[in-house]
Formats: sequence, C-alpha cells, structure tokens
Amino acid sequence: MKYLHHKKISGLFLLITIFLITSLSPAFAGEELTLESLQKKLASLEKKVEQQQKEIQTYKELLDQQIRLNEKQRQEIQKTFQEATGLSSEKVGKILARKKPGPLTAHPYMPGNFKIGANFTGIVQGSPDARLIGEDRKSVMGASYQANVTIANKFEGVDGIAVANLRVSQGSGIEDQLSIYSNVDNNNWGNDVFTLSEIFYEQNLFNKNLVVDIGKLDPTVYFALNEYANSDTTQFLARMFNNSPVIEFPDHSGGVRIAVFPYKWLEISYMAMAGTADMRDLESRMFHIGQVIFKPSISGRKGNYRFLMWQNNNPHTVWKDLTRTREDSYGFSISCDQEINDDVGIFGKFGWQDPSVYNPDQRAYPFSDSDPNPHKNNYTLEYMWSTGLQVKGHPWGRAHDFFGVAIGQVIPSQDMKSALSGMPDNRREAKSETHFEIYYNFFANKYLAISPGVQLIWDPYGGDAGGEGMVSVYTLRTHFDF
Repeated sequence: MKYLHHKKISGLFLLITIFLITSLSPAFAGEELTLESLQKKLASLEKKVEQQQKEIQTYKELLDQQIRLNEKQRQEIQKTFQEATGLSSEKVGKILARKKPGPLTAHPYMPGNFKIGANFTGIVQGSPDARLIGEDRKSVMGASYQANVTIANKFEGVDGIAVANLRVSQGSGIEDQLSIYSNVDNNNWGNDVFTLSEIFYEQNLFNKNLVVDIGKLDPTVYFALNEYANSDTTQFLARMFNNSPVIEFPDHSGGVRIAVFPYKWLEISYMAMAGTADMRDLESRMFHIGQVIFKPSISGRKGNYRFLMWQNNNPHTVWKDLTRTREDSYGFSISCDQEINDDVGIFGKFGWQDPSVYNPDQRAYPFSDSDPNPHKNNYTLEYMWSTGLQVKGHPWGRAHDFFGVAIGQVIPSQDMKSALSGMPDNRREAKSETHFEIYYNFFANKYLAISPGVQLIWDPYGGDAGGEGMVSVYTLRTHFDF
C-alpha cells in the first residue's frame, strides 16, 4: 500500500512538470517577453502549482484514510471470524467442560454456523505392585486412548445450538488388574468402543437467563464440576478426583436439563434422565439431580461453590435384607473451587450416599455376571472427600504449564461391613481407601500437551484386596487437539 502511494504521487509530479513545460512554451514562442508579462505568467503558474499541491494533499489524506479503513475492516473481519469459529463461545466451552477439547472451528464448506472440532488422549500406565482380590502382587502395564469428534451448529435467529459428540475408545489399560474402590483412569471407556455419546439441542431463553437442554446427555458435563479437578484429559486422572464416586451417575442417555440464572453469581439447575442406556421402564428407572451454584468474587478472585442432591431409581438391594431388591438410592455432594492469585487455585469436594443399599452393577474387579448376590466384588461407598491445588508455571518461566496435587479418601459403608461380617468367605475390613495424585502438564505447543503423573493408593479396596499396603501407579498421558 505504501509503494502504491509513492508511485501515484510521483506520477502527479511528472504531470505537473509536463504541464509547466507546455504552459511556458507558447509564452516564449509567440509572445514578446516583458518583465510585466513574465510576472503575470509566473503568478498564474504559481496559482496552478498551488492548486495542484492542494489536490495532491487531498489525495494523500484520502489515501491515508483508506489505509486506516482497511485496517479497521481487517480487525472487524478477524473479530467476526473468531466469533464464527467459536473460539470465544461460552456455550461450547460449557457443554464440553469436562473433556476440555480444543476450540471448534468453522468448516469453510458448511453453511451457517456449522463447526467441528476433535481431540485425542492417549494414556500409558504401569504399576509394580498391582493386586486383585485374593491374588498376589504383580507388575502390570497397559494403555488406552480416547478420541472425540464434536460437531455443532448455532442457530442465531433463535439463540439455540445443536451438538453431537462421536467418541471412540480402545484399550483397557490396567484398571482390570486392580481391585480398588475408585480406579485410576477416568478417561478409560473400555476396549473397542465407538458411540454417539451425546446428541442434543440447547435453547437459550429470556436473554440467556433460562437454558433448556434435551437429547442424549452426559450429566457430568453439567453437575459436580470443578475448575481444578474435572478434566481427565489435562488435570487429575484418578476417578475420585474427577466424578464423585458417591454420585451414581448413569450412562449417557435421554434426558432434559433446565438451568436458571437469576443473577450473575447464582445458577440453579435440574436434570431428569433415563437411569439406563436402553431407556426401558422409565416409570421406575430414572435419575434425578439438582444443583445450586454460588459464584462469589472474593477479593476480586473467582470462586464456584456447588451444592447438589441426587436420586437414582434403579433397583438397589438392601445390605441387611437381601430380599429387598428394588430400593432407590440417594445422596448429596459439594464441589468448590477458589482462585487464590493469578497462578494458584484450590479445590475441595465432599459427598455422601445412602449406605444401606448397593447397586448390583457397581462392582470391583474381578467380577462375575453370573453371581447376583453380594460377593467379593459388590460394595457401597458412604463418604468421600478430596482437596488439592493447581499451580501455573509462570513463576519458573513456563506460563502455559501447570501442575496439580490432590489427596482424598473414599469411605465404605458400615452397613456393608456389618452385613458381611458373618460371611467367612466375604468378611470385610472396609477401611478407608486413601488416594494421592500429582501430575505436571507440559505445554509443547497450542495443539499438544504431555502429562506425566503418579498415583499412590493406600488400603486398596478398603484393605480387602490382598491385605494392607500401598499401590503405586505411574502415568504418561498425551493430549492434542486438531
């Protein structure tokens, strides 16, 4: 643009020079030169030159104005592109909060606000002292991966968004080699799984003060979240530091969620969904969960304080009366996180569930589908708690890195312990199982992160998996967005 500017000005000067020559030629060719006539000619030429200079200045100002306009248009185009691609979309970030994938980007060949994004997480884990119920310690190693492809279309006219998430998972890792109340790889979905894990429509109403979701939903995307202990792709990997082990979240299934935002600092939400993936017997197999979130600003720092209650209507069996097999279960949980400064955030979780019943589908490894009665693999957890912190790498010159440290316990049901005390082949110590995890998330580039980590577990399966002691698990996790 600067080159074009100089080129056009030079051209104007050349035209002026030619004009001067042609203007002076007749004067010297056919007119008698006198001092008076020459002065008149010079005065006329000075006026013409002055006029040309004014025109040149006007052109220059117009050209500078056009340059500024082009820059403004460029910035506006960039802003429009960012909004179209969803890079700053709060809605997409909220829907995909648990997995924290990369930004959805606009596909150039799709109409409207169609967006697509994908991510991949690969995990290798090993333990030198793994154990199963009734077996000796052994060294194990395994791997798994999970990939997600998310597509979305935002409907500007009605302020709604449709989302679908395709998920593929392969590898069982080492989880089936450990008898533990709360296992070690929350990202593991099992071997050779390909599924449409989520597909739903979300509608914003009353200037986004009311939000309704309907379709196949993942309840862990909306409930019991945590800023520093929620993403198994980039944060803690142990199950107890992600989804509370005393909330009986069902598999992804059909449901409806309603959220109300009466104030910026308050959110109230409720979800009702099928209690099983096949969505049968909805009159008696439903999952209900409600949550209140307070979002105060303490000394200018953000915090989230979540309080929730849930009920699972799937059939549960009473520990002290095995003939009662159609009981409900229920419980409550708290999940809090608080920013301390620009680099440090802390969190805490607590939960309780009905200790008098057990879910036949909740079993520790190894388990047998042919045994319907409480055996070595059936259990109930009564309490859980965890706490920890996340620290960004700014102090040591790695602003995009961060690490986390957490400790917590799962506490088994005393009703279970009492009910099984008279069974010599299934008597339980039922001690508290203690978990510790530390990880470091290394930012390789904006697409790739690498996370080594260590988990330590004391009294696995409450001390009933091969006696007392500790299990150590070592992890190398790779996550990238594309």
